[in-house]
Amino acid sequence: MPDQAHEALSGCYAEILSNIQLAGWKYDGRPIEIEDTGSATCKLKLSDKASKKRRNQQPDASLCWPAARFPFLVLEAAVSQSQASLDKKIHYWIQGSRGHLKIVCALQLEQVSTGKYRALATIIRAREVVRPNGYRIESEYIINKEEVYPAQSQATFHITMADLLPKGADPDKATDSGDPIVIALATFRAGAVRACNRASQKAQSAVEPKSSPYSSDQEGVSTPSDSSSPEPVSEAEEPDDPKDSDYVTDSSDSEDPHWSKDEGDVWDT
Repeated sequence: MPDQAHEALSGCYAEILSNIQLAGWKYDGRPIEIEDTGSATCKLKLSDKASKKRRNQQPDASLCWPAARFPFLVLEAAVSQSQASLDKKIHYWIQGSRGHLKIVCALQLEQVSTGKYRALATIIRAREVVRPNGYRIESEYIINKEEVYPAQSQATFHITMADLLPKGADPDKATDSGDPIVIALATFRAGAVRACNRASQKAQSAVEPKSSPYSSDQEGVSTPSDSSSPEPVSEAEEPDDPKDSDYVTDSSDSEDPHWSKDEGDVWDT
């Protein structure tokens, strides 16, 4: 996870993981131990069923049911990405995972003026829509661009046992208290403050006047200065559209996506 993304999301996903562990939920009589799977590479299926192309996509953080074939929740932090690009990416998580992924949490840093930023949170959830010829997985907004900094949001979202269960799990073996886990958007705030402050510092340093690499020791004579600081390098914005290199051709006949925890270690669905 990049430094700024980790800074923005660390408190949030740690809080989500802690709440799930404290809920006391069980499967087949044993406590559920959710795995922090970080930025594991996921291979998402394109919308064209006839195509065998899959797109490699990495979250900034993810949580997974033990030994499941796909994370049930991913988190994204957009520190230099446009809102349009982020929206496209989070919805593709849901649709490209074919319903394996249940929840996407995104935090967007938005510049409101020179050196000043605000943070917006968006939560989307997978939803099955029944059609005459079957069903379709769609994404729906639970929270859409709710400001968490500088404003203090009171909004919440829920995580249920059904969100955790991977495809193929027996719901009759799941035991919970009947109440969903409530996650407050306030958990995003601490990380959002740090990320916004860091972005502000970088923006301000980028517009500060730069000293000349030459100093004049004598009238009309310029000599190189002994000390000169390098110009700040800004982070490149992520492209809105995937490159051809982002796609791989899968020779498998499986329609489902898969993911890998480590390079070369692919978990097939």
